Amino acid sequence: MNRLGGVLAVTRAFGDLSLKTHGLISRPDIKKIALRLHHKYIIIASDGLWDYVPLKNIQKIIKE
Repeated sequence: MNRLGGVLAVTRAFGDLSLKTHGLISRPDIKKIALRLHHKYIIIASDGLWDYVPLKNIQKIIKE
């Protein structure tokens, strides 16, 4: 699991000034994706989901 400074998960580190010396920045990564009619789902999640739940399991949950 990736942790900033070996201490804090990156998504929880946003704005934690004490970790700035470990490379913390306050600029989030942003990705724009055009939504199309064929898109059925949008999943917005942090590493709290993606670190522990495989994509195949998420796909199965959505289909159910």
